[in-house]
Amino acid sequence: MKSLTLKQNVKAALVADNIQVKFRRGGHRYTSLKEFMISRFGCRGGDSDFFQALKGVKIELFPGEAVGLIGHNGSGKSTLLKVLCGVLTPIEGQVHYDGTLASLIELGAGFDGELSARENILLNFALMGVSGKRAKAAVDGVLEFAEVQEFASEPVKNYSSGMQARLGFACATAFRPDILLVDEVLAVGDENFQRKCAAKMHEMKRAGTAIVLVSHDLSAVERFCERAYVLDHGNKVFEGTSVEAVAHFRALLLDAENQKIPEAEIPSNPFGGQISGVDCVVHGANNAATISTGSPWSVSVCATGVGLGQLTAGISVLESSTETHLGGIMADDLLANQSLVGPYSEIGSRQWLFNFKHNPFHSGRYYIDVRLYLKETGELVSYSKKAVNFDVVFQDDPANPHRNFIALGALV
Repeated sequence: MKSLTLKQNVKAALVADNIQVKFRRGGHRYTSLKEFMISRFGCRGGDSDFFQALKGVKIELFPGEAVGLIGHNGSGKSTLLKVLCGVLTPIEGQVHYDGTLASLIELGAGFDGELSARENILLNFALMGVSGKRAKAAVDGVLEFAEVQEFASEPVKNYSSGMQARLGFACATAFRPDILLVDEVLAVGDENFQRKCAAKMHEMKRAGTAIVLVSHDLSAVERFCERAYVLDHGNKVFEGTSVEAVAHFRALLLDAENQKIPEAEIPSNPFGGQISGVDCVVHGANNAATISTGSPWSVSVCATGVGLGQLTAGISVLESSTETHLGGIMADDLLANQSLVGPYSEIGSRQWLFNFKHNPFHSGRYYIDVRLYLKETGELVSYSKKAVNFDVVFQDDPANPHRNFIALGALV
């Protein structure tokens, strides 16, 4: 795990050290007090009845900076945020912070559906320790920011989820806190309101507010946060700049996706040999795991077995979410312009290395299908669907200045 050198001689606004959280697994209902007491204090149960959501996580947050928490669903991001704001108490570890803390963790959290927007705003201010003339003077500003002035007297239960999110954010940021914790809830707002929220958080950060942002929008984390932590199954596995953390997380996702790849489909033996396996690897410039738009890249296909000298390989590139076929090429076609290295043959294996001078694809996830054919007849002898997944990250590319899905006219 990488650790980033933090600010020297600056007191942290928030420190969470060795945070551990366990949840009891659900599904069992006690039918008597005796059964509960035996389960609680007797020999039944044990650690197998619990799920550890956070495993010794430590984070630090400094004034005037934004820190992202990223990870897959169930990695512990929201649980950690609830610990930071005091909703959950960890079984081990402590949270220390200086100043005021505001949180926006759940849609409508703290709202009473039977009360109007005005009444809920005053109730939230009272819970935040703001009351009297100061609270009443801020109500109109909250309603204006949330864009619900004409519905100020309506019960909040009649509000849409987007209206509740706007009202919740406006309440949480009406008075600049020293620390602001924000979960994914802003994703429900429309584009204009999301832009307004981003501007408000930038303003608060410039004024010295420390912000923790939990989001699956990795681009937003890169843009807004200076640092980020990556959580994986309750562990903090990476700490670094937001750009480094996002790259690390994408690599984790890619590894997990590639582990799901099925075995190659091998038809009945049509060539007298035997294929025992097919592997495919994609590399960017300087052997990098991710590929940048416009940069060189390569695809390596390696087959193991017997009698592989009779075979040739072909690859196809497809976009991951829509499975759109973007292009394909045969190894023999690349031999003519010397873009194929090999094939290399050793006892029991054969490798084809496809080299491309320019990556025409926009940022996103793609996968490659691999097929092996008999060179003489063109008969298919092996098909590996989704032989490998790979990610493309955007960089300025003169051939694709408009960030199109694919640079038209580029050779695949």
